[in-house]
Amino acid sequence: MDIRSKDFFILLVQVDHLQGEQLGYIVDVFYENGARIGVEAMLKAFDGAAMVPHPFTAAVLGSTPILEIIHPDAEVPEGEGVYGRTTSVYLVGKAAVKAAGLPETLHMKVTGEEYETAKVVGDVALILKDIGAPSVIGMMAFDEIFACFQEGISGFSGGPVNPPLGHVGAYAVVAMKALAANNGDVDKTIADFVAEKKQTSFDPEVALLSINTICRKANTLYSGPVTNLLIEATDPARANAIHRRVLATMDALETGKELKDVVAALDQEKIDIVCKNAGVIFTGMMGTPVSINVRKIAGAARRTTKLAAKYWSFDADIDIDVTVGDKTFVMNGLAHEILPKLCRCEAYEEMREVMPLVQNCINF
Repeated sequence: MDIRSKDFFILLVQVDHLQGEQLGYIVDVFYENGARIGVEAMLKAFDGAAMVPHPFTAAVLGSTPILEIIHPDAEVPEGEGVYGRTTSVYLVGKAAVKAAGLPETLHMKVTGEEYETAKVVGDVALILKDIGAPSVIGMMAFDEIFACFQEGISGFSGGPVNPPLGHVGAYAVVAMKALAANNGDVDKTIADFVAEKKQTSFDPEVALLSINTICRKANTLYSGPVTNLLIEATDPARANAIHRRVLATMDALETGKELKDVVAALDQEKIDIVCKNAGVIFTGMMGTPVSINVRKIAGAARRTTKLAAKYWSFDADIDIDVTVGDKTFVMNGLAHEILPKLCRCEAYEEMREVMPLVQNCINF
């Protein structure tokens, strides 16, 4: 039997767990096969559920089965390192990173501090293996925590999109690391933090305002230096956001405009800001001019309920144009017409390549 085969791996996993300290030494491919098979299974599970495969999640969760078999203090194969310095957990993480296609190193936002991905994946997988089953919200928070890296391996809150439940996860970690890197210099940390967020968000004002809102809630439960720093960093944006909207509303009402028209104008302003900044960010990412124009966002595309009419996200009626280079994609009925047919491979195949741009822009 080929010791690199799946059948041989399955045979070995039946070995008593007490022998886990020796397995890695006896079979030098045990780490690699165990992690690889777990990661590949996770990636296939994403595909089977019609979800976009998430390499970081696959690497971490796919590593946990082999870490249940091989002892964290197991001997390591010759040539892989020195026992006591190189651990079995690190070797599993290294194999998982390779199988998932993750970058070899990660870099913290703001500080640029470098981490070896294999160590991050291995250590986190070991933790998850031992802590039991976290809640759904717990795992969502976990996902957002690791959005703190520049490489964008996880979550939303470290990137340009600012969805619910993703306002602050990444930047709580970033603020903590930056405060330590700056030797407790609050003013410098705030300046670095705000500058980074303004450069990487579709709507910097709303992003900072959202962080402020979440941190104020957190502060009612437990106050600490990181929470206080985030509040201080985002208070100016909060004050300006409120003040600017109040003045605009008062001026509009005094000229005789109705409140619904004032609200519509504020909504349109937000859409315009998101489209403009998204175009700039996507142009930089793709190396070719990108522009986005949202022509319509409304509710009740198909349903007639009051809920669907009031909250457009329940039944979105969206018309949007995306231009990449010299090619323009005109999308009428994005959510209720184009996406269903595209997912079933019935039509609109030419629009598939720009859907990630559209999705991120609309998600905001």
